[in-house]
Amino acid sequence: GKTRPRARMSQADAVRARPVVHRALAINLLVQGLGSFAPMLTIVLLARVAGETAQGVFSSFKAWTDLIVALAVFGFPQSFVYLINKHISAAHDILNFSLLYAAASMVVTGIVVAAGTLAGYNFLPITSNPWAFALFLAIGTGAVVLHRLVRAIYLTIDDGMLFSLITCAPSVFLMVAMVVAAMLPAFRFDLAWLVAGIATLAATAVWVRGIAAEAGGHRLAWPVLERRVLMTQSTHAFLQSLAFTLQPVAAINIMLAFGASLGAVAFFTASTIIVNGANVVFAIVSPVLFNRWTANYSVAVFANVERVAILLGVVFGLGSVATWWLLPWLVPAVFGDSYAAAVGAFQIVVLSMAPIAFTRTISPAMHAAGRPDINTNSCAVRLAAAVVIQGALAYRGGNDPLFGAAVSLTAAEWLAAGYSWWIARRLIAGGKAGT
Repeated sequence: GKTRPRARMSQADAVRARPVVHRALAINLLVQGLGSFAPMLTIVLLARVAGETAQGVFSSFKAWTDLIVALAVFGFPQSFVYLINKHISAAHDILNFSLLYAAASMVVTGIVVAAGTLAGYNFLPITSNPWAFALFLAIGTGAVVLHRLVRAIYLTIDDGMLFSLITCAPSVFLMVAMVVAAMLPAFRFDLAWLVAGIATLAATAVWVRGIAAEAGGHRLAWPVLERRVLMTQSTHAFLQSLAFTLQPVAAINIMLAFGASLGAVAFFTASTIIVNGANVVFAIVSPVLFNRWTANYSVAVFANVERVAILLGVVFGLGSVATWWLLPWLVPAVFGDSYAAAVGAFQIVVLSMAPIAFTRTISPAMHAAGRPDINTNSCAVRLAAAVVIQGALAYRGGNDPLFGAAVSLTAAEWLAAGYSWWIARRLIAGGKAGT
């Protein structure tokens, strides 16, 4: 028969559990923080070791592969957490689904990459064979997809040290592989992607063994899942992830379409390190909070999260103003003297910190409240505003493409935060946040 749902946590139980929650968040911040900033450190290291052209090539490649991964993952991780915590599906069934799905994604990715390469869309590294390029990207991408899926399953078992260490492993592997590749005579970023993927598969295997041990053993079989709930939960998470990953791809392509150089692309992607840094901080704790809020939720919790989100927005906003004055010195010191031309873009993008802090804090509470559609709409506002504003500035002419990309990113974050705040106020006032 079906497992009975968990009893609602009492106030006394909640007080006793609070130190455990705080400890889990502290572990995630400290351990994952070291590895989760690896993508930003990769950009800095490539800029210092190989220059802005190599960094621009990597950033364009990474934006494209992030989009492929987002398409493949399809928002399943959050759905997995929901299905397991609500006792709708068993962890071992979801693990089987993940293994089979990741294998299929490798095949599809290989076909997509091969077709894109033959059509001339993909930028091939020097000395790379088109078919080897497709194979390397398929394996590396499939490894990341499997890691994202299995991570969600293991999160429901343990959100402590092992979870944190393996969560940040892929970004660390990629950083090391890319920096080494950049120091070679030919920058084989495709080979670096493959090496990082193989290492990621090895790390993910540790999680797989842990899930199997928790279930008392594991046998690969065709999984039986509640598809309606899976797709309902996944669709919104997928659309949100797609919007996030489409934004840098669209920005880079608009820049290139209006005459920007790879150097300008490098300057823009370097400036977004500020946004990525904030995203990393919230991405570390959001899965833990979502996991716990899904199991124990109330309108009062939602209202409290909304107040905290506003407070964090104010704190991050004040911090961005202070940082604005330091950037003319800080940017060349970190990236190199050639990046002095990117200071203006950094100063524009840093002004997006306040809305980013608000939206990234409120979004897991929205999803746990059963309203992922609000997060989807917010992401749609962000993507549409960024594309329209950047396109309008570029079409108007007379504007630096780098300036247009930076302004559109910041304006879009403020508009998305405004929408989320407006809806949150309506939900709290109407007492419908839990419906």
